[in-house]
Amino acid sequence: MSTSAAATTSAALRDAQDAVRLRLGEHLPSLPEAWKLVDLYYKDAVWIFNPLPQEQFMANVFAPLYGDAGAKPVVMAIEPHALALVFS
Repeated sequence: MSTSAAATTSAALRDAQDAVRLRLGEHLPSLPEAWKLVDLYYKDAVWIFNPLPQEQFMANVFAPLYGDAGAKPVVMAIEPHALALVFS
């Protein structure tokens, strides 16, 4: 594979990954609903599966994802594995 073909393939892959992330972002709740869901999860369901302590989740995933109050979630602000935590 030539260098230009590899670069084109790499760019196409990044574009596809970005498109998937943006599509996932369309399914995220509003900020008030997200707060409720996170609160419910850490109160009532964390004993089932706790991939990240609440303080770390809020600082490293939730805050960068939702940013300013009332803003739509910004899926490109977090890494793909952090976005996966939101959906787990």
